[in-house]
Amino acid sequence: MPPLIYSLPQKLHAIELLGADHLLLVRFDKQFSEQPGEVFVRGLARDLGFIQSICVGANFVFGHKRSGDVALLKKLGLEAGFSVHGLAAVSLDGRTVSSTRIRETIRAASSTARVRCWAGLTRLPAA
Repeated sequence: MPPLIYSLPQKLHAIELLGADHLLLVRFDKQFSEQPGEVFVRGLARDLGFIQSICVGANFVFGHKRSGDVALLKKLGLEAGFSVHGLAAVSLDGRTVSSTRIRETIRAASSTARVRCWAGLTRLPAA
C-alpha cells in the first residue's frame, strides 16, 4: 500500500473546506477489495438511497482488478438516476498532478512543490 499523503483528519478537514455535502468512509479490507466495480456501485445506490451526482477523474477506475471505469459509472448512473462527471486532470508545470507525483515530491522533500501540487488539486490557496 502506498504511503498516505494526508492523515485521515487532514483529509477530512480539506474535504470539509471544499464544501462537500456528504462523505462516505468505507473500510478497505480484503473482502471489500474483491468486489467488482459494478457490485460496489449498485450497493451504494441501494444502501444510500438518493445519489444526485458523483464526480471522479476522467481516468478513474474502481473495483476488483480495475473492473469499473467512468463509462460503467455513467451507465449505472443512468439506471439508478444519478449523474456522473468525469473531471479533467489538473496540470502543474505541464505535468499531470497525481497521487504518484505528490508522493514522489514528498519523498524528494520539496515542500514548495508539494504545496503547489495540493493547491492545484484542491483549489485551496497555498499556505
